Amino acid sequence: MILRTPPQRKRLALDPSSPVSDRRVVVYNDPAPVSSLDPSEQMVCTYHCRQMVKSEFMVALGTAEKQVAEYQSRLETMSNELTKSEEQQQKCQAHLLFVEQELEASKGREMALQERILKEVNDSQERYITQLKRCSELEVQLKKEVGLRKEADSLAASSNERVVELQGKLKRLSESSEREKTHLKKELSHLQQESEFSISRTKVELERMRLRAENSEKEAMLLEEQLGDLSKQLK
Repeated sequence: MILRTPPQRKRLALDPSSPVSDRRVVVYNDPAPVSSLDPSEQMVCTYHCRQMVKSEFMVALGTAEKQVAEYQSRLETMSNELTKSEEQQQKCQAHLLFVEQELEASKGREMALQERILKEVNDSQERYITQLKRCSELEVQLKKEVGLRKEADSLAASSNERVVELQGKLKRLSESSEREKTHLKKELSHLQQESEFSISRTKVELERMRLRAENSEKEAMLLEEQLGDLSKQLK
């Protein structure tokens, strides 16, 4: 059996004066049967054509439904990705804001630290200058103490020489008169008392100067240590 596509339907002749519209109703008439085909064969051909059209339509419909489902799935996926992207963008913006705030806070802390360090450096320099002045004053005072000690030693030596001189004079004049001898004894006793008092006072003064010198040396050593520490800190 030969299957044939049914011939195209012909339009009915319409009045030419009637208006033409894109939505007009067109009436088709079945063409006259071909004389060479049997009516049964024509019906079989029409049935098979309809089945083919129906099959193609069902296939196209299934394909379209699959495409619609696929597009819906893609749309949902893209919507989820868009939602995730927006959430990620919000997180990034929040993180960026946090980083900017941390940067501003870090700049503030850095400026405060720089100001504190600058203040400490200035204070250290002032202490260093003060300690230098104090050290110079102590050096001058120590030199004065050493000079006074030398002067006291010289005075004690002169007193001893004077005592020895008077003792020699007394010995030479021992044969003189008793009055002169008594006078010389008194003078010698007086000189001895003065000498002892001078020696005692000199010893006390020397001891006091020795203690002051030791204290000055200790203070100078302490200042040198402090100056060393300040120099290390400034470096």
